[in-house]
Amino acid sequence: MAISPEFEISTVNFGGDTTAPQDLVDLFMAGIADAGHVVRFSQNRFYPNRFHLFIDRLQPELLDYLIANGIPYGLVVTEEIADDGAFGWSGFENGGMPYKIGRDYVAQIENASFVWCLLETSIAFCGRHNARTGRVAFGFSERLMPRYPVDWDGRDIPMIATGPLTERRAEILKRIEGRVGVVQHVGHPLAGWCRDNYLSRARLHVAPHRTDAHIRFVNPQRVVQSVLYKVALAIERGEAGSHDLIDYCNAFAPADFVDGVWAMMADPEGLRVQVETNFTRLADERRMAPAFRDLIERTVLC
Repeated sequence: MAISPEFEISTVNFGGDTTAPQDLVDLFMAGIADAGHVVRFSQNRFYPNRFHLFIDRLQPELLDYLIANGIPYGLVVTEEIADDGAFGWSGFENGGMPYKIGRDYVAQIENASFVWCLLETSIAFCGRHNARTGRVAFGFSERLMPRYPVDWDGRDIPMIATGPLTERRAEILKRIEGRVGVVQHVGHPLAGWCRDNYLSRARLHVAPHRTDAHIRFVNPQRVVQSVLYKVALAIERGEAGSHDLIDYCNAFAPADFVDGVWAMMADPEGLRVQVETNFTRLADERRMAPAFRDLIERTVLC
């Protein structure tokens, strides 16, 4: 009888920043556990009889250590890698050298026991270098439910914004406040308990993208969190691209984003109905257990 694999999610490649990957750690632990596998979390301990799951790029010395000691690992690719190997959201964010970073990343992909991509655009590049590549599908899990939920009528934050306050985001939030009302920006990075507290108290999650280059993407963890916390989500969406979670958002073209937020806030009953409907749909149609069982079977157990 085959032994069920055990997983260990490690954030050692984030250094001392334990808040940045926290949302993804929670989602992966829930999905793997729902699929019936043992999953643990650690910062910097490795074991030869577990699959260690790392999020994005590893330091070269860490990769060398894993290979030298035969430690099996999986790689979670959250960033965009184009078919030709251009890496990341933009040349600016990668020091103007997106192809060099893509080439440097190949060894990490090739030596991984499996690769899980959050974005469809990364599948082709990763699949050429590792046949055990699959797409992650986040969704509903009881493990991700708010620990201290707040009833809709008791929520005291009309609009919330999360993530780093880039110049672009700050300008859009300023326009929303001039047209609609105050947006509570909770800061970044933020401890998990504090993030949970703000989400539980909010009615609308306003999420303009940090740069123009990000507009074609939908952040899957932000969508799932908003649905589970019963917070309506307003995002920007460009003309190109699609996402299987887009129906759980209110997506507006960048030029229409402020007007879209105004329309959502002008219909408070519509917001309440929307969050309840989205929650029920996610629970009924998109549970993580079968999705992660299939992903693990296709990329880890094959």
